[in-house]
Amino acid sequence: NINETSYIDGNSIGSNLNGNELEVQGKTNFDKHTMLKIPIPTRKSLSIPDNAIINSLNIDLHMITTGSNRDLQLFTTGQDNRWQEEEVTFNSPYGGNTGLWHPAWDATQNDFRQTFCSETSTGTGAGYKTWTVPYDAIQKDSIDFNNTYYFALMSDATGESSALQFEDDSNEGGTGNLPRYSITWTQPEPATPSISSIPNGTGV
Repeated sequence: NINETSYIDGNSIGSNLNGNELEVQGKTNFDKHTMLKIPIPTRKSLSIPDNAIINSLNIDLHMITTGSNRDLQLFTTGQDNRWQEEEVTFNSPYGGNTGLWHPAWDATQNDFRQTFCSETSTGTGAGYKTWTVPYDAIQKDSIDFNNTYYFALMSDATGESSALQFEDDSNEGGTGNLPRYSITWTQPEPATPSISSIPNGTGV
């Protein structure tokens, strides 16, 4: 499971909203983003080979809201902003009212979104929805075992009058369907041996 989640709200910029259902709402006048923190274990703890590399990550969030199909985008966020779920606000990864990052979708200083991962249409029914962190994003952000990574689920839509809600890591929605992730890994292909021959002067 994903054990640290929260959301931030552009209409409540100094508030830490941990301990609530997760929310996502479009950019115009709202900017509600779900925040996900994923510490990836060591290869040893997962009992996989020492040379295993991450091919992709899947992130599953259980949508509680019904009746509204929306396209939501998953991004990695600036990895220097190492937030804690009980502190993070729209103004700062570290809490409080001092503006230390700029999460608004239309912010001119884009120090929040880092790498686009994927977009998923939620459909109108409740249930788990999946976003993928593909290999190109894994490579771009150097995502590897034994490190912690930070993600934001966002909506670039306008005119959304309400937020979509998802279950959080403390089961505030009461569904029991907690946020979760899975890793697809592979091993590098072994190098092809190099074979050379030196003629002995007789053409052989």
